[in-house]
Amino acid sequence: MREVDAACDGWCHVEVAPQGDQDLRDATTRKANEKSWTVREISHRKPNLEDYYLQLFQEGNNKKQKATA
Repeated sequence: MREVDAACDGWCHVEVAPQGDQDLRDATTRKANEKSWTVREISHRKPNLEDYYLQLFQEGNNKKQKATA
């Protein structure tokens, strides 16, 4: 798993960004059941061009930070 982002405002909205082509729906559902969380929706969203651009931009920034450290 590459990244997890969560926001709660009465309901919790969680976005999980897997590495590669992982499909984490089954694992996420099992974990929610273990924790007794109520799941209202679970879906798989394929990355779009903006996602790829942001990933490249973030990786570039990480490389620059390591080079200057």
